[in-house]
Amino acid sequence: MQEIEVKILEIDKNCLIKKLKNIGAKKVFDSKIEAFFYKNKDGKKIRLRKTKYGFNMNFKEKIENKNFLENIEFEVNFDNFEQMEKILNGIGFEKYGYSLKNRVSFSLNNEIIFDFDKYENIPDLIEIEAKNEELVKKGLEILGYDLKDTVILTERGLKEKYFKK
Repeated sequence: MQEIEVKILEIDKNCLIKKLKNIGAKKVFDSKIEAFFYKNKDGKKIRLRKTKYGFNMNFKEKIENKNFLENIEFEVNFDNFEQMEKILNGIGFEKYGYSLKNRVSFSLNNEIIFDFDKYENIPDLIEIEAKNEELVKKGLEILGYDLKDTVILTERGLKEKYFKK
């Protein structure tokens, strides 16, 4: 599946949630997310996630894009976390990172996803994701933003921004 997204940093979460609810967006996710990052000797990366809803594995291939964070994303749910870790280790993937965040997500017409993320010691942020650039821009407009207000940082880039030494 193709994933196109942008982030807006240092937001007023409650104000934006109110806007989304007023236009009929539905809450579709509310959980702590533990993410475990793995890579192999060729530099390929896989992410495992634990939430209150279950476990999933994710692999992304980056697509070059100057205005949006764009990836081809492959994702699968599974039910035995420890076994999946053993499988990854067995095929040459080693754990190299971990993160924890709280996420609340809203969906508008099953077209645009608004993810409110909170990491420790990082101000609230929102990620707007859709299947094409036009829908991402529509999501920005709904909330009163424009592309100039966005960043295309990965989680690692976000942490580097707030914790650079």
